Amino acid sequence: MKANIKENNNRFLDLYTSEVTTANSVLNIRNKNVVHTVKILFTSSHNKYLHESITR
Repeated sequence: MKANIKENNNRFLDLYTSEVTTANSVLNIRNKNVVHTVKILFTSSHNKYLHESITR
């Protein structure tokens, strides 16, 4: 699975996870000393996902 997270400077941070263990996953990403908390919502029917930035 690949998640693209758009940052304020319009660059994209690519995240890769090899395995999905729960229906709703939360990722804490550290990029340039900034911690991003991202909740990834999986839709099992179409094997697609949505992501939203919770905090910066």
